[in-house]
Amino acid sequence: MSGVKIYPEVLSRRKLLKHGLFSGLTVSLAPSLFLGGCGTKEGQEDNTNVIFISIDTLRADHLGCYGYERNTSFNIDSFAQQNILFKNCFIHEPCTAPSHMSMFTGLYPVTHGVNRFSVLDESITTLAEVLKSEGYRTLGFVRQCGQLCPEFGFARGFDVYIEKNHRDFIAELQNKLMAKYLKKNKDEKLFVFIHYYDVHSDFGRLPYDSPPPYDRMYYPDYAGNFSGGNGEIFASEYLVHLNKNKVSLKDDDLRYITSMYDGSVTYTDKYLGELFEILKELELYDKSLIIVTSDHGEEFQEHGWMLHGNPYFYEELVHVPLIIKLPWATTGGKIIENLVESIDFMPTILGTLGIKNVPKMQGENFMRIIESPDAKWKYSVFGYSVAEGPRAFLRNRRWKLVADNIYKENNFKVFDLSNDPAEEFDIMGNPQDVTDELKRELLGRYVKVERHGSLEKVQATPEQLEILKSLGYVE
Repeated sequence: MSGVKIYPEVLSRRKLLKHGLFSGLTVSLAPSLFLGGCGTKEGQEDNTNVIFISIDTLRADHLGCYGYERNTSFNIDSFAQQNILFKNCFIHEPCTAPSHMSMFTGLYPVTHGVNRFSVLDESITTLAEVLKSEGYRTLGFVRQCGQLCPEFGFARGFDVYIEKNHRDFIAELQNKLMAKYLKKNKDEKLFVFIHYYDVHSDFGRLPYDSPPPYDRMYYPDYAGNFSGGNGEIFASEYLVHLNKNKVSLKDDDLRYITSMYDGSVTYTDKYLGELFEILKELELYDKSLIIVTSDHGEEFQEHGWMLHGNPYFYEELVHVPLIIKLPWATTGGKIIENLVESIDFMPTILGTLGIKNVPKMQGENFMRIIESPDAKWKYSVFGYSVAEGPRAFLRNRRWKLVADNIYKENNFKVFDLSNDPAEEFDIMGNPQDVTDELKRELLGRYVKVERHGSLEKVQATPEQLEILKSLGYVE
């Protein structure tokens, strides 16, 4: 199994989890809300699996179930039609490490403090640690990308955490490996984290390079001369070069690159469908809580940038898909309009399972809005960069405030999303009362959110630095 790293759980303070002790940071969640009203088989909740699937860099609006004109996502669309689609799900920072850690801790990035080179503090408890303490067999399958490293805390709580070389771990091969582990452990109560990376910009010749026929599926007649780079740098590094030098691509080339991205989406969608079939064959599908989401989106020069490093957190970067299948449930294509955040994932999972002894979290259990869309719920979502701040955004159903530097008065923009969903027209100050209120709320939340005071830095290995450089994350 060349290139595979398996990290058994490291026990230290984690022994305390078996006794429900979380350094005093415990709250009580209400019992599972889904058990009485969404078709659950009585008595089955004790045998519920959790399958958490994150498709890296998948923007919501390039899926058919979110309105995309291309048929990129047959299996995801079918999954959405049968289950629950959240129309307005947002992440807090468009970067793989902090975004995923928010999913796994229920905390804002500025609170958990994890970026590309920071370790999760021992005082913070992860989703995998909680579920392991509840008797789950915990398995993680990650494509190596230099960010979901065990050294940063991502392997904590996992019985097995497999991080395989990103050059070899395409979705097809990833499924084959996962199938072996799922078959071996199918009689256990499982928590499985799956990280597909095939949609992410590539490190080789082309920026998005899926196997044939997906590579040319959506633009077979392209006649341009885009070769992936400039003769010296290619793929993700070349896209970073475009950003730095503010180079606008020709319409035909941009369409070609976007088509390659869409081909990668369709490739991944095929093997997500295969994964669902594997789960059904092993009789794991029906009794599993299945989450399909992403850590961030991707930009194709809608606002002048490629990739996901734009200092302004536009919708194409922070709006992600979220589709959930409840265990033993028949929900029939329910659509939730309410705004939810990735910090809500962990409290929702634990609440759905009926786990009451949980760590401190900043997210909320959104099962109540599945039961009743009119239930009291948050009206806005918030994000703040911890790695490259002080960038932030605040969004409600109509208005959105973004800032690439919250300390500078002229670095804010406001958009009326009901009339300008593409965020083309900055209306900062018009109307003044709206923009003033948005700024007060954003800055108020920024001040109130607990900050992590003591981050342990780790020295990246040469291999990790090379991966991050090839993918455009570091110079």
